[in-house]
Amino acid sequence: TGAATPLGTYRTPVRYRWKVLLEDVWGQYCTRITGGILFHSVWYYKQDPSTLSARQYNKLGTMCSHGCIRLSVADAKWIYSNCPIGTTVTIYNSSNPGPLGKPAAIKLPTNSGWDPTDIYYSNNPYNKKKPVIYGIQNKTIKCGTGVNLLKGVTAKNTTGFSITSRIKVKGTVNIHKAGKYKITYSVVDEIGRSYKKTITYTVVG
Repeated sequence: TGAATPLGTYRTPVRYRWKVLLEDVWGQYCTRITGGILFHSVWYYKQDPSTLSARQYNKLGTMCSHGCIRLSVADAKWIYSNCPIGTTVTIYNSSNPGPLGKPAAIKLPTNSGWDPTDIYYSNNPYNKKKPVIYGIQNKTIKCGTGVNLLKGVTAKNTTGFSITSRIKVKGTVNIHKAGKYKITYSVVDEIGRSYKKTITYTVVG
């Protein structure tokens, strides 16, 4: 994950709630792996959770650090809270990301200073947000009319970016038989927040 991330097996020696990093920036929920290599959140300009670098956050999932393993706050805190000092860490080089796969990272607007997974501060504006699906409503059609359940339907994630490709649809409409048909639309964004809505297609004729 970094230009100088060392391969090998190590045991974590110490962790820090906040820690100053290179170039006088700050990381949350830092767990040291070896030497100057840590698990930590994307960096902040100050020891303040509203000063996250959105530009750096949008690089999650790419090789962009000097050597540390950058994570979302949720993932960095999970390690900080659940992996005791002395936990074994193996760093290896392979195209195989392991049994959990490689997660998709959510993107942030450039003017944002908050990590949307940092639910531990009540004033985080993303705490009250979730994905939304647009363009779905109850509809009435005549028998024999063709139906495209995804026509005009779009979705945005917690931070306002398109996740239309993640929409799932459950249910079918028999256009040759009058009746009412329930169609459920759902979507889950990159940080696991979800939205679901059921509408009714009424076929008449």
